[in-house]
Amino acid sequence: MSPPQQLPDVLRPLRGDLQKVLKSLEEKAGDKLKVSFVDPEAGDGAVATRLEEEFGLSPQRLLSLLDPQPFWFYMMLEGNGQTVQVPLPETLDKAALSRAVEAAVKRLAPGFMKTVAVVKPSAATGRGGSSWRQLEQTLRENVRLIDEDITDGTVASAADLLLAPGPRLDRKQRFAIDQFLMQGGSVVATTSPFDVQVTGSLGASKHTSGLEEWLAHQGVDIASTMVLDPRAAPRCRFR
Repeated sequence: MSPPQQLPDVLRPLRGDLQKVLKSLEEKAGDKLKVSFVDPEAGDGAVATRLEEEFGLSPQRLLSLLDPQPFWFYMMLEGNGQTVQVPLPETLDKAALSRAVEAAVKRLAPGFMKTVAVVKPSAATGRGGSSWRQLEQTLRENVRLIDEDITDGTVASAADLLLAPGPRLDRKQRFAIDQFLMQGGSVVATTSPFDVQVTGSLGASKHTSGLEEWLAHQGVDIASTMVLDPRAAPRCRFR
């Protein structure tokens, strides 16, 4: 984080609240938690270089002409040979800061039940809903499952993994997935260029998930082809 005098006015009180939250957590944890504030630009800027090269982080700017100076405001947690980013909560208060830090600690601590955030597919409320409910029941036996709505461009800070089966995403939702992945989260998304319907006969129509360009940027290209066994269904239709 940049020193207080280099931060925008809106973030200076937040930095003070964060120091109090971390001090309290440090006192509870004893020697198991060590906290340090580092200015990435200090010295030769080696910390800034590491943040950019290893985590894709860069100086931030407020969308305001009144305060154009770039600044750093990130939290990173290291432990058990792993490093994760602690996302800033939507509500910038001490309680939310504490929950965000504790959620990140749990992501690194062995033995805690993992939290899976699910973007429910449209099939969950229509045809195919039965299959989804079976999967949901199985997941709940092994992980903490939470319903997730990423239309606001964010993923719950408590989530370890984001599950998006058969999504149809807009730009803001893609941004949420991309940022969650960059912050150390894991993402499982199932997608296909076709939407297959089985209602007495087999039908397939074009499906656009909204992930096509993002996946291509990640080096994943899904061909618009499908494998079909004509003996599996006597009548097939495509549109």
